[in-house]
Amino acid sequence: MRHEPRPILYVISCLRIGGGERQLVEFIRKVDRKRWRPMVACFDRVGEFVPQLVELDCDPIEFPLKGDLEQPNTAYQVVRMAAMIARHHTAVVHGYDFWGNMIALAAGRLAMRPVVVSQLDQGKHLTPMQYKGQKILRRLATCVVVNAEALAKEVIAEGTPARKVRVLHQGINLERFDTLAKADPKLPAWDGPSVAMVANMQGAGKGHEDLIRAAARLPRVRFLLCGDGGHRPRLQQLAAEMRVADRVLFLGKRQDVPAIVARASALAHPSHAEGLPNAIMEAMAARRPVVATQVGGIPELVLDGHTGWLVPARDPDALATALGRVLADREQALAMGRAGRAHVEGHFTLHAMTQKHDALYEELAA
Repeated sequence: MRHEPRPILYVISCLRIGGGERQLVEFIRKVDRKRWRPMVACFDRVGEFVPQLVELDCDPIEFPLKGDLEQPNTAYQVVRMAAMIARHHTAVVHGYDFWGNMIALAAGRLAMRPVVVSQLDQGKHLTPMQYKGQKILRRLATCVVVNAEALAKEVIAEGTPARKVRVLHQGINLERFDTLAKADPKLPAWDGPSVAMVANMQGAGKGHEDLIRAAARLPRVRFLLCGDGGHRPRLQQLAAEMRVADRVLFLGKRQDVPAIVARASALAHPSHAEGLPNAIMEAMAARRPVVATQVGGIPELVLDGHTGWLVPARDPDALATALGRVLADREQALAMGRAGRAHVEGHFTLHAMTQKHDALYEELAA
């Protein structure tokens, strides 16, 4: 007897370029459509990933939130989403970021469906009120998904029942990544080594300032910064002050990140707080050594001295020293790159990620 695929509703704020958004799209690309029918709800139907979801027959449904969440419109959108959940006999509702978690929990509970909330980073960017709200969301949810063992320990220590917490590592679609990595990123000519960094510039938390200060100690190295955000003018000013503006390239949002990373000599990820960064995973897939900070789930990806080097956060000198070490020893860099690719192939594939999600959804849907 053939059963119809069961709907899973993913709730996310928007679909602009970002690590969580990219992971959601790649997961939907590979989900077993014979078992599950993915649906996406967002609050603002804009972003680079919208056309990709449309091509995947998963056109995002907009539930516009307007300003203050205490407005009547918020309750209306929650009721509207709950009605849709019930109408489609949705098996599981899965929130994908802070605001997505909040609305998913309200609508899912109203429709009497199991609700998964996600925590994909350490939440250092949240306001104190949001941080408290996140703890409440975790306690009220059916299940809490984190992407690193380090995050699991943190949320349990903060009061989330351990029985609710599941570690589902992110994964990378290696076949698709390898294809994208072959593209020509059209970068200015450069004879020396290059270091890539892939992160948004919404604030100081990603460590761009540390990398720019480190760049002043590495005069023959070019730095390729992929990403954008409100903090960018301050970073450009700092690059000028440090006299490295000619070697620190602000590339903005790019669709060809795999190709850029594949042509760099190494990846730097000097973040102050993290979950399991996609950027590091992509660099390892491209067989590039990684220099990153020892925060969050990064040590689960970067094996110190084997696939790259770990350094303290907020330490430009240590960052520069480790990058110089990687760039000075080509044989070691190649060995680290090979080890990184093997580590990803063994533990962080999209196939492994989809299998773990399948198992969770089957359990909750039952």
